Amino acid sequence: MKRILYIITAVVLLSTGMTACNDIVDTPATPEVEGYKVGDLYKKGSVVGVVFKLNDEEGTSGMIFSLDEWSAKWSTVTGFYEAMSPDNGLYNWSIITSLQGWEVLFPAFGCCNTLNGGFVTGWHLPCQYDLEYIADAIGHCQGESFEAINKTLVENGGVALSPDYYWSSSEGGPALAYSISLETGTFDPYKTDKSMEFRVRAVKHF
Repeated sequence: MKRILYIITAVVLLSTGMTACNDIVDTPATPEVEGYKVGDLYKKGSVVGVVFKLNDEEGTSGMIFSLDEWSAKWSTVTGFYEAMSPDNGLYNWSIITSLQGWEVLFPAFGCCNTLNGGFVTGWHLPCQYDLEYIADAIGHCQGESFEAINKTLVENGGVALSPDYYWSSSEGGPALAYSISLETGTFDPYKTDKSMEFRVRAVKHF
């Protein structure tokens, strides 16, 4: 009789213990991932930038522009023309980077490439549509959004955006490429000589 009681007690205790363990295992914490907003600082590993475009309402993917900027010519060669895309910066990048000596021949592209290296890839010169998104994000240099984005840049060791002209990777002809003034958010209707020096800001998808 005592032996039967011992067995029943052991089964009850074992069953209780297993239930408690299962409760812990079956209810894991599932933290929510907060998305980005335009103007937010993006930082993942050594990739740091400011969000200027979102692909979805949740803000889980989009594009950033670099903290740094440069001043450079679009090209040091004449007669180059590949009808570069107005809306696909990565395509334009693949055309230029397939050419021998491209970093010297196309200085604006070479500047952007200084952010690539090691495990980091994808920084490139923005196409003309990318620059329009940047202009929209900062409110065409008017209002609080421009000041807020520049504050984010400076506080994180970056260079403030300027109302000057910035190069896009999109071409307007053998001697011309598109640039945009962030002051007005519009492109130079006459396009721009590739041999001129304008500001350069790299962009990247995330």
